[in-house]
Amino acid sequence: MSIPETLASQAEVKRTNRDEIIASFSPLPSDHRPHDTRIVGFLETSGLLSPDELLITNSSALQILEKIRSKQWSCVEVTQAFCHRAALAHQLVNCIAEPLFKQALNKAAELDYHYESTGSLIGPLHGLPFSLKDEFDLEGTQTTLCLISRSACPAAKKSSPNVKILIDAGAIPLCKTTTPIAAFNIETKSNLFGKTLNPWNTNLSPGGSSGGEAALVALRGSPLGVGSDLGGSIRQPASFNGLYGLRMCTQRTTHSNPEAVVAGIESLKPTNGPLAQDLETIELYAELMAKEAWKKDIHAVRKPWAKAYKESLTLAVLYDDAKIEPTVPVSVALKETVKALEKQGHTVLKWTKKEMLSDIAGFAETFMSSNAFKKIVESYELSREDIPGIEKMKETKELTASQLFALNESRSYKTNRFWGEWLRLGIDGLIMPVTAYAGVKFGEFEDVTYSPLANVLDVPACAFPAMKVDDALKLATVKTNSKLLSTQDLTVHSNYNADDIKGMWVGLQVLGPRLEEELVLETVRTIKDALAKR
Repeated sequence: MSIPETLASQAEVKRTNRDEIIASFSPLPSDHRPHDTRIVGFLETSGLLSPDELLITNSSALQILEKIRSKQWSCVEVTQAFCHRAALAHQLVNCIAEPLFKQALNKAAELDYHYESTGSLIGPLHGLPFSLKDEFDLEGTQTTLCLISRSACPAAKKSSPNVKILIDAGAIPLCKTTTPIAAFNIETKSNLFGKTLNPWNTNLSPGGSSGGEAALVALRGSPLGVGSDLGGSIRQPASFNGLYGLRMCTQRTTHSNPEAVVAGIESLKPTNGPLAQDLETIELYAELMAKEAWKKDIHAVRKPWAKAYKESLTLAVLYDDAKIEPTVPVSVALKETVKALEKQGHTVLKWTKKEMLSDIAGFAETFMSSNAFKKIVESYELSREDIPGIEKMKETKELTASQLFALNESRSYKTNRFWGEWLRLGIDGLIMPVTAYAGVKFGEFEDVTYSPLANVLDVPACAFPAMKVDDALKLATVKTNSKLLSTQDLTVHSNYNADDIKGMWVGLQVLGPRLEEELVLETVRTIKDALAKR
């Protein structure tokens, strides 16, 4: 059945308006398009950005904030540079759902006037541009969730609480970015806005569901991206795009997106977090949420940010989940990380209870489908757009209250067993893959344990770029993995081709104790320092 004509027309208007705004602000000449699959680095040498724009957009969030504070850069100058770069980035990888450039420049001018007239900054993020996934509400702006049925939806009357915290701190919304259909998939493509490409290799997926954020941040079209994470939706795209990405505990931030398809599912709460090219920007977001979230959300704890430092760490490493063995570059990166840490005097134990972790992670899919995908199916009934897996979703039965009670009881038992093992080992964190891949083509992703484990446990988890694929392949003692653990494992390794992912980053992640985001970030910093010294 085809999409109703009225909805199809509304969707076309939405796309056209977006494209016209972006092209009018910063058109990309046809003779300035890259001839390679790698987009990263193109804008630096294209001549499309001025030296000042390159200087600004290649600066970290902390550097930008200091330049604004010292009045070396104005908010308008910074915002103009990022608007220009974001518009160009979009025309290369299709990552923006809602450009907000005019509004951003108006806000920047207001902030400059305030600083000039009062001598004081609005807040700690005064003048810092940021982008947000088109799942969060922003007052006066649509939240389409990249659904055709929502292409003409009313503008939000108020901003999501985490977005409001950023704006109150002086940050400037730059744009909303693309997601999968209904922001509920691991590949960022939709019938409303099309496919978002991976800027490191346009033949590969940028991940999802925060794939638009990751692609934009990877091209430095935004210094700070804001994503959501229900089963790995920050960490997977961060991993595939060479970024840092933090899944915050649900009680350490505030998360309210009433239009989201998983709104109200208490057994597996979504959360939010930052994506960035440096760890300090990740910390900026996390510290702000830790300080302010409890004022917006009764479920958030009042736990002030306290930097963590341990001279010697005790960590565990998970090499595989007994269901899917990671591809060669990921396996090599894990081993090199362990060697680098041990060389610096840290202790790394092997996590041997693999089935314990895969059993826990398995709850994620069950809880995600507990309402029989009601909102997605309702949207399909309205639009009849092609939604991946819709027939299976329509056949899913809604769980009864008794079934949910039993599942929650089982989950509590198994997660407490996990915590008991954590305490027995005496570890500060768990190093593991984000996914089995360093990069993956559209339609080939398989995952069981690695991404959703942190969500079921509701612990902080930070993805980070460990090493380049090319370096990992040079260190590999075998070219393919030797054992097959499951049919999914067979699929993963049948599709694996090292030539497809050359030039990519290998992402890993660290999980930490609940509410200990500070320790997780410090652990990642320690790992990165150790890898740099190996």
